[in-house]
Amino acid sequence: MEEGFQKVKEYSFSDFFTVLKKRWLPILLSVVITGAVIGGALGCVALFVRHDEYKITLVKVDDTYDVPIVRSTLRDRIRAILGEKYAETLSDDALDDLSDDMDDHLDLTTNDEGAYIFTLDFFDTRQTKMSENDFKEVLNTVVDSFRQGYTEKIKTAYSIPFTSMSDTTLALTYYLQIDALESMIDSLIDEVETVAGMKQVVPPTYTGTGVVVTERSDFAAYYCEENGMRINDILLDLENLHNELTYTRQYISSNGIEKSGAGTMTDYIEWQLLRYPSNSDSEEKTLLENMRELFGENSPYAQADTEGKQALEEEAQARIGGIVSSMQAVMDNYNLIAESYAQYKVHEYVIISSLSVSDSGAIDAIVVGIVTAACAVVAFLAAFFVQFSKLQRAGEIGVEVDEETDEPA
Repeated sequence: MEEGFQKVKEYSFSDFFTVLKKRWLPILLSVVITGAVIGGALGCVALFVRHDEYKITLVKVDDTYDVPIVRSTLRDRIRAILGEKYAETLSDDALDDLSDDMDDHLDLTTNDEGAYIFTLDFFDTRQTKMSENDFKEVLNTVVDSFRQGYTEKIKTAYSIPFTSMSDTTLALTYYLQIDALESMIDSLIDEVETVAGMKQVVPPTYTGTGVVVTERSDFAAYYCEENGMRINDILLDLENLHNELTYTRQYISSNGIEKSGAGTMTDYIEWQLLRYPSNSDSEEKTLLENMRELFGENSPYAQADTEGKQALEEEAQARIGGIVSSMQAVMDNYNLIAESYAQYKVHEYVIISSLSVSDSGAIDAIVVGIVTAACAVVAFLAAFFVQFSKLQRAGEIGVEVDEETDEPA
């Protein structure tokens, strides 16, 4: 083996500055031209290709009646809204396409304060011509559906469903129907007081037993403008129904009115009296014995002819029906208070800003700047390496050095 040498070129960091010093003008022109072309084109797009943006902000204040705000559920809400609006003019397939298009243009983001920002871009739909007011209406309805969700949850917490007498109760005699209605009214009064926060059981202490205290809650104090009532008015109306029940009970018992097709009151009374020994002197037994006389064979109902019996039954049935209708009306008023209160309180759990409209470019100015700068960097690097290659071939950069090699003998 014999040692030999060959010439090679080495480049240093100073060659970088040599290229810049000797070829700065073409490099600069490349960067300027690229920046001007790319930046100008993007700037024109940002300046002239513009659209309106509709924006609403929703802020959750309290999660007590929380309604989840999930991006994936917005399409279903949009589809339902568009279905109501364009059901007569668009087919189901066209409505699906329109909801897809609108969903693509609806953006949901959150900020550092936890606010949900709904932004809908104006666009030319393929299915129907929508105006600015149409877009505003859709976005307002989408966002308001969350407010309605909160309202419904608050309303549900305070509402009390009312069901009329069951078929089993209606099959009883009129007198026993009155007893059932009395129990229903007592239960409603108790439930209204409990839901309204007007009745609270204080646990017993070592010195005594539990007691019930009353208080005036915010709901109990609320005044409903729709019907001009408060919870106390509802309770008063329910108490007044007790009086109507008393009058109706007296009418039925004083006339000994039975109910066709039902078991007789006489049989019921005799069955109840079996609970007491012959020497019992309880008040309840005395009441039953008095009722046995009222519903006996000498009662006005027993003495009446067929038409007379029918008239007495119809009157009893009409009075009971009137009480049931009154109960329904009272509870309708109660639930109207609950609904009005929910609409009054919803702002404490969710706040929705007014819709704002802004003119927005297709490309943001920041994006224009970033893309232009990136293209300028690429243009600089490309131009630099072109000039580097030219100087390299001209031998103006680099230093030749001997490099040792191994050659065969």
